Amino acid sequence: YDSKQVKDLLIFPVYARIDIIKSGDKSTKSETLSSQNQNSIKVLLAKYIPDSINRQFLDCNDVLKAEIANSGISLIKSIKASLLPKNLDIPNSLLKVLDSLKQDYGLFILNAGFTRTQENFVKQYIIRKEISVASLVFYNTEPNESYAVMIGVLIDKKRRKISYYKELSWRNRNPNESLVLN
Repeated sequence: YDSKQVKDLLIFPVYARIDIIKSGDKSTKSETLSSQNQNSIKVLLAKYIPDSINRQFLDCNDVLKAEIANSGISLIKSIKASLLPKNLDIPNSLLKVLDSLKQDYGLFILNAGFTRTQENFVKQYIIRKEISVASLVFYNTEPNESYAVMIGVLIDKKRRKISYYKELSWRNRNPNESLVLN
């Protein structure tokens, strides 16, 4: 994609799901970590998108946020399953929002990850070490302390296609660490 052609950019609400693992390998969504993550990404977007681009952050009610999140996640799943992601159809709900706000491009960001409590990490490490010794084989003793993935999709309203797609992942980094978000 040609960044010079992007004059107006609508930034959809960032969707973040950060899970925390407290016992075993069962995770539950942490509303606090997810909210911190969303706010951090929004600050970074405001900082790093060039001033030459007229950017607008979409502020909407919870119902529309949920619809945008579902449409964006569905689009990302389609992208991952497709051989030619640039030829995929964009969900109508995202195009309608772009059209209603007279924006040519829209940016959807998904950030997902998990982190373990310190107690859980230590306990899992000990369990895996014991399994390794008992089975007399090399076993991965690191229980993956944390993991984060960030995916961005730039949507071109006029062409009704994906202009740009980028996926970044980090193993054993706290999903809310500023290094991960940069």
